[in-house]
Amino acid sequence: MWALGLLPVVGPWQYWPLAASLVLFFPAVAAATRVEMALGVHDPGPVVVDETLGTLLTLGFLPTAAFGHWQAYAIAFFLFRLLDVWKPGLIGRSQELPRGWGIVVDDVLAGLLGGALLAAAGHAWPGLLGLAAG
Repeated sequence: MWALGLLPVVGPWQYWPLAASLVLFFPAVAAATRVEMALGVHDPGPVVVDETLGTLLTLGFLPTAAFGHWQAYAIAFFLFRLLDVWKPGLIGRSQELPRGWGIVVDDVLAGLLGGALLAAAGHAWPGLLGLAAG
């Protein structure tokens, strides 16, 4: 992930995580549906593409300057996982969607909420993401 932060960007934001999430969303839903049907288990453990999408979305809210700072990656990852496990409000209810939709959408929503919280925290406390001098 760190090396991907070195990709060229326009402006203060890294767009590759958001673009990758958009490209992978529908194939992830289709793949999750196929695995769920094959295993006969709702939200089977071997399906991790949903967590990948959620993490990418959370990272998509980091400013370019935060890429390469381990604190930013760690906070993004743990914030996404907290929301993915806790599943507040609409995140938890979205699991009721059928098949792969329920598997993927909850993680996408957790990633979006995590990213929004991360961006707000980084704006309020730049040192949190390793951006402050010193």
